[in-house]
Amino acid sequence: MKHNWLRLFDSEGNWHGSEDHTIRVNGETHDVYKYAKAHGIELPGKPKKQKQINTDIEEKSYGDMEQAQSPESVEEHGDGDSESTE
Repeated sequence: MKHNWLRLFDSEGNWHGSEDHTIRVNGETHDVYKYAKAHGIELPGKPKKQKQINTDIEEKSYGDMEQAQSPESVEEHGDGDSESTE
């Protein structure tokens, strides 16, 4: 039996079909993972849960990276010019 809906998985096993992971077989709608399991069909990938992105995260401060260098460190390590050729 040819399962055309298997083409909805890419080479890495990611699903590219309907958002609710359903397929139509002989006019009936089925969950692709339940249908495959019931018929002994091995799928190229497992269902992946959608990750939620936390937009309430505060940005990290890099204040110590923004501190001015002392005149001594400039003398020791060059003039501070990034285009300098030493």
